[in-house]
Amino acid sequence: MQNHIPCPLVKHPGIQPFSHIKRGPLPMRKLAHPSGYSLMEMLVTVAVTAILVAAIAVPAMKTLDSSRTSGCQNIKDMISTAKTSWCSDNPAKYQLIKQGSLSATVADSEILAYIPGGKWPACPSKGHYSNRTVVGASVTCDVHATSP
Repeated sequence: MQNHIPCPLVKHPGIQPFSHIKRGPLPMRKLAHPSGYSLMEMLVTVAVTAILVAAIAVPAMKTLDSSRTSGCQNIKDMISTAKTSWCSDNPAKYQLIKQGSLSATVADSEILAYIPGGKWPACPSKGHYSNRTVVGASVTCDVHATSP
């Protein structure tokens, strides 16, 4: 006679199906692809991003400084051209200034008549222009000290 193994699915009086399996909290399953990033991955990402930002920011700052210097030089040239135009339109006064009979400083309004917009342009680097109305003197900026 064959040994008979009772099937747990068969209902027997007083026995519940699957009562032989102990139930408890389910074990955590290890995922093949974790849903988050590790600390090391985050640090590497931040470091690479910082290097890329630095690689872009340094040339951009040099370009910005170069454009401010160029803008300042253009404004100094514009003021010098305005003074030269004033001298061309007022030869009698210019001759008196050259002889020393008249002050070399001209009124702002006389030079501003030759500046587009009728206002003193501002230095792109927040500097201050000196000798704006002094005929015969080079216009200088306290930030970009070179004169035309």
